[in-house]
Formats: sequence, C-alpha cells, structure tokens
Amino acid sequence: MAKVKMLPESSGIVRYLTREEAERLYKAMMARENDIRAARERTNEHRRRRRLPALPDLGQVEFVDALRPAVLVSLMTGLRKGELFNLRWEDIDLVHRIVTVRDEHAKSGKQRHIPMNAALYDVLVTWKPLAHPKSPYVFAGESGEPIQCMKKSFGAVLKAARIESYRWHDMRHTFASWLVQSGVDLNVVRELLGHASLAMTMRYAHLAPDNKLRAVAALQLNGPQVAQVASVPRLAA
Repeated sequence: MAKVKMLPESSGIVRYLTREEAERLYKAMMARENDIRAARERTNEHRRRRRLPALPDLGQVEFVDALRPAVLVSLMTGLRKGELFNLRWEDIDLVHRIVTVRDEHAKSGKQRHIPMNAALYDVLVTWKPLAHPKSPYVFAGESGEPIQCMKKSFGAVLKAARIESYRWHDMRHTFASWLVQSGVDLNVVRELLGHASLAMTMRYAHLAPDNKLRAVAALQLNGPQVAQVASVPRLAA
C-alpha cells in the first residue's frame, strides 16, 4: 500500500498566514466550491435534457471534495503532509475529541495526540459521511488509497486569494505561529507539533515578544523591597 513520503522540515524562514490572508484563503475555497456546484448543476441540466441519469447533487453538501476539509484540518492540527494524508478514521476519536498521529507516520517515530477544538470537530463530523465510503483513510482518492497531493487545487485557491510564496507545509507553520501569538507556551507547541527538541520550536519564539514583558512585569517590587535591593553593598572592583 502506497504511503505519503515524509519530507524533511525546513529550518529556514517561517512563512505563516496572517489573519487577513487566512480570510482570503477561506473565501477563495468557498468560491471554488460554488463554481463546482454550479458546474455540476449545468451538467445535470444537460443530462436531463438528454434523458440521462443525473449525477449526485452538490447543492446541499457542505464540502464538494477533500480540499477545504484537508486545509482546515491542517491549519487546526499542524500535521505534516504525510501525517495528514496517512490519517485513518480509527485515529479520529470523536467521542473524546482527540486526533492520534501514529508512531509509524510521525517523523519523530513517537505517537502523539492532538485535542480537537470545536471547529475541528465540526469539520471532521461533517466530512466523515462525505468521504470515501470504503476507505479507512480520512482523505482518500477515488481508488481508496490516501491522497498524495493537492498541489493543483491548492495552488489555484492560493492564486485566487493573492497569497504568494506559500506551501502546504506552511500551514504547519501557521498553526504553530498562531498558537505562539496567542500566548501558548513553547513547550506545549513542541508537543503538539511532535518536535524532538524545544530547539526546533524556538524558531517561533520571536512571535511572542510580549512574553518577556509579562515575565518582567510579574516581578512587582514595592518601595521597601527596592530600597533593600539598592542597599546591598557592592563588591570592590
């Protein structure tokens, strides 16, 4: 059975989506799906005129294909591409709301668990009945094997959203960057990303400049304490 290859992570510049870019990306994905729905309706109208059976109606389904759910899951889990496309439904615990990355698919070789927020839970619950009915994979192609690439469709929505120099792997950077910007501890981010060491996660540290200020602000010295510190005799040079 084919597996998605795990590519080495870049240690270069961190490229992540701004909130404005993320909004444009989402709108571009929705516009793409509306175009697909409209095209399906035109096709079915043509088929009805020729007395041919209609193709499944896409007007009432939330996702027309795997692109938008895959992008949303990536942004809300920080999964590597190989981890995402090797994800099976048995790895999705909708009861306890946990996504499990198996050790054989994790770059570190260690299994990890990622909690679902409400938005991620809604995406997975909605996508499940629309996914390949006979495949164990969350994102499967027509053959039932895991999807290998979404380069064409992803590139098209990036272009429509006017987002440049952005790769699929950068959604992992986006996940981490947004967490750090929200004040999440770097060690927690490391665990969620599955980094082998904190040094790898430190590339995001500059995105939390207020953390140092908060740390210093936590040291509240009143007048007598300041006087006591100031009165400590200095050693002769």
